Amino acid sequence: MTTTLAAVFAPIGFIGGLTGALFGEFAFTLAASVIISGIVALTFSPMLCSKVLSAELLKGQFVQKIDKVFHSLKERYHRRLHAVLDYRSLVLIVAATVLSSCYFLYSGAQRELAPTEDQGFIGLFANAPSSANLDYVQKYNATLVKSFNSFPEMDHSFLVDGMQGPNTLFGGMILKSWGERKRSQMQITPILQNQLNMIPGLQAFAFQLPPLPGVDFGLPMQFVVTTTDSQQALYQVMQEFQDKAQASGMFLFLNSSLRFDKPQVEIAIDQDKAAALGISMSEISTALSTMLGGNLVNYFSQGGYSYQVIPQVPDDWRRNVQQLENINVETASGSTVPLSTVVSFSDATEPSSLYQFQQLNAATLEGMLKPGITLGQGLAYLQTLAKQTLPQSMSFDYSGQSRQYIQEGNVLMYAFLLAIVIIFLVLSAQFESFRDPLIVLVTVPMSICGALIPLFLGVATINIYTEIGLIALIGLISKHGILMVEFANRLQEEQGLSIREAIEQAAAIRLRPILMTTFCMVFGILPLLLARGAGAVSRFDVGLVIITGMVIGTCFTLFVVPTIYTYIAENRLEALRRKAEKQVMPEGDE
Repeated sequence: MTTTLAAVFAPIGFIGGLTGALFGEFAFTLAASVIISGIVALTFSPMLCSKVLSAELLKGQFVQKIDKVFHSLKERYHRRLHAVLDYRSLVLIVAATVLSSCYFLYSGAQRELAPTEDQGFIGLFANAPSSANLDYVQKYNATLVKSFNSFPEMDHSFLVDGMQGPNTLFGGMILKSWGERKRSQMQITPILQNQLNMIPGLQAFAFQLPPLPGVDFGLPMQFVVTTTDSQQALYQVMQEFQDKAQASGMFLFLNSSLRFDKPQVEIAIDQDKAAALGISMSEISTALSTMLGGNLVNYFSQGGYSYQVIPQVPDDWRRNVQQLENINVETASGSTVPLSTVVSFSDATEPSSLYQFQQLNAATLEGMLKPGITLGQGLAYLQTLAKQTLPQSMSFDYSGQSRQYIQEGNVLMYAFLLAIVIIFLVLSAQFESFRDPLIVLVTVPMSICGALIPLFLGVATINIYTEIGLIALIGLISKHGILMVEFANRLQEEQGLSIREAIEQAAAIRLRPILMTTFCMVFGILPLLLARGAGAVSRFDVGLVIITGMVIGTCFTLFVVPTIYTYIAENRLEALRRKAEKQVMPEGDE
């Protein structure tokens, strides 16, 4: 049993990427502690029992009551098991139903990379119209600060105007420590978002920090569309794709990185007229850059300090195209004329930024999911929508937290399958049979079904922590099958019992250690369910999976494993007889 637990956690220790960084030490520490505990159980525990246990202690009133309770449980279970084995086909139907339900429970549960933890911080990002400047954005600072101050859980807040451009705003609200507030970060975020939605003229949304390290800063959902077509063609497709995704009602906010919304003024110079007036192209460029560019032209000294000289007209003189037309430029005769004499202005738009992904033209659709919608659900919807709407010249990929979700989910699935294979090989070597490990591993889908029930009901999600719990559950629950099968084989060999009689007695005798193992594990994991503060959500998810899997899996195991044993197990007496005959036959021939 010690080797099976160590074999389960070994694959986790060799996983690369973020999962390996998070759980490598956990896996090796647990595997080492299990091996050491096995050595202690074989050496120190027998010696300690010889020193501590005595006949007087076993005759104590408390011990007698416990023995009486377990003896009563054993007799009742033996009678129930004997009756159940008379209807083995019905048990097989139930087992098949439980096995098939694992697929439906798993596919029906919500998925995400990791659950959102209460990190005591709520971020804010806001977009003003593309033509807005810092003055426009700064007018909303007082409104946003007032919104922050409306929460008694706030400790302090900050705002940074122009974080990613003159029309953007970044901020955040740092919450008080967990013991000083009643509401969590997850409860406050949707309330703050509702307040932000009421602010006109500003598209603002609240977000929470990524739950795992190593994720690029940004929104959780980042769906990348790539193509060899032009940016203009990609822009048209992305607009339609974004509108359809927003209409699904699954997203609070969606934003495409490719937007032809940056206004610009194009200047057309009448070269013939400029030449007639003696105005060169460089003079026109110098006049515009001097008035509008804000470039450094010189230094001056005052009071022992050096100051920069940056000429630029005031903001009120450069707010529209008409004001630009009034900029004067000097002619060859020394007189000045308005710039509109030789220049015409026209409005145009251009992308705020051009983005490439893996050397292809790309646009990223990023956004926030509505409360109750997980990252897995959002990405699954966008995948389906992309396959239905995107032209053949375009494909999709992932970035940021979404990319990590896709990669880590596959890694843990491979680790889960590898753990089952390793346990099967270890048990095959232990039992010297390929039949007995199959009987033992019947307990795995039973426990997995029990663990998936709360996930299917929405108590938690399938994430990196619950998947680690499912892998750990393989080694923990397989101990029950090992206790039954090993003892039943021994009863066949030593007492000559039939297969059914052996498994009935083995299951009844091993009921007490099976229940004690389950109770010890449940009570040992219980603090994870009651955890509060930093990291409480991830600990709760691990504990929930292990406890429900152990309890429900044990209930199924007590009846399903004996039933499967009667079908698959080998008759040990006949096997020993055949083995003896093979050893005697060569001597008889000689």
